Amino acid sequence: MRAASVIAITAALLLPACAADEHASHAEPAAQAGPAAGGAQAASAAFNYPEVASLPPGADRAQAAIDRSPRHGEWVDVANPGGSPIKTWVVYPERSDKAPVVLVIHTIGGLNPWARALADQLAEDGYIAVAPDFLSGRGPNGGGTDAFASPDEARKAMSSVTPADAAATLDRVREYALTIPAANGKVATMGFCWGGSRSFEYALHQPGLNAAVVFYGTSPEDRAAYAKITAPILGLYGGDDARVNATIEPAEAELKTLGKIFEHEIYEGAGHGFVGSQADRNGANFRATEQAWPRAMAFLRKHL
Repeated sequence: MRAASVIAITAALLLPACAADEHASHAEPAAQAGPAAGGAQAASAAFNYPEVASLPPGADRAQAAIDRSPRHGEWVDVANPGGSPIKTWVVYPERSDKAPVVLVIHTIGGLNPWARALADQLAEDGYIAVAPDFLSGRGPNGGGTDAFASPDEARKAMSSVTPADAAATLDRVREYALTIPAANGKVATMGFCWGGSRSFEYALHQPGLNAAVVFYGTSPEDRAAYAKITAPILGLYGGDDARVNATIEPAEAELKTLGKIFEHEIYEGAGHGFVGSQADRNGANFRATEQAWPRAMAFLRKHL
């Protein structure tokens, strides 16, 4: 393989691959060309965003962040009766007491370096981060995300992972998380793009969940099922993401009627997938990350 091809594939593997979930089939690029929603200009990828230790890296800096991390990360095969073991990346915080667990739900791109870097940042913030690969057993020769020849192939395979499949995987991984000796028994979900939708849905599915954080994921369409929610939910969205944001108000109205907790914030000028694409949109995505991540950490501290 030529060197240029290797570089291209490596760069693509690092992308967060925020794409539409099962409600729409088109892929969503990290940066959009031409005028953005609301008349704002879509930004170039030239913004040199600063590295901030208290924030997760963009996808372009994910592998470097993993390589220099001082924290203990390890691969675990979570038992999955009747199916392939769930390959899971677990990162531990450096603290003397037991910690809450956050289940990291990756984008439609699979468990790539960016998803692992997010887990590492959560460990930096004091949580045991548990990131399952929802493509476990679905790749060539029974592998997961890293078994696919290209990011496009991994994304195509992710289209076969249904919400029910995702909930079953999260149930197994949550069961594992509750057995971790260093864990304190409290578990939250945090999902991005495709994973954001799954994070919201899991709050409807799992009554034992302690909190759910949704980064630019759609809200569930089945309003009747909202009555099952017991966990508080936080949604964090880019302002220029009308497809996703159209689902916020109906969810808010239903949850308010039911007396459930649904906090949300929209960041002006930011696009879909802003945490992974911090170099895009002339700094708007970085500024959104700068505000959204501390908001998410405060929410988790309150409820875990």
